[in-house]
Amino acid sequence: MKVEVYWNITKKCWSIRNAKTKKVVNHLPSLLLKDVTFVVQPAGNARVRREKRKNVHAWAKGTLIDCNIGSWPGWEEVTYNPYRHTSFVFVVRLGYCPLTELNRADKALFHNDGTVHVQGGE
Repeated sequence: MKVEVYWNITKKCWSIRNAKTKKVVNHLPSLLLKDVTFVVQPAGNARVRREKRKNVHAWAKGTLIDCNIGSWPGWEEVTYNPYRHTSFVFVVRLGYCPLTELNRADKALFHNDGTVHVQGGE
């Protein structure tokens, strides 16, 4: 089943919703997705900047592989800050000129502290 994953700032965990019905089906501290696409709705991004209040307008969409995961070396950290970015970007590349946007990845690892690492990202 395809799911959409976003960080729930109230519950401090990942909200998992069915990609077809958009209904939240679970909340998990960490998880692993495969065949991942990263989505940022431009209107939602603009609304956050205008109202200075966050809303769900960005998520990762993919197939849930596992819920009990750890950290894997060699994966690249990615982030999204609606006040600074209009897409998901690679963290290690932030210090360099221009920001490298992330649109998809082979796998994405969502940690219990809200960070995300990807393998095969482009």
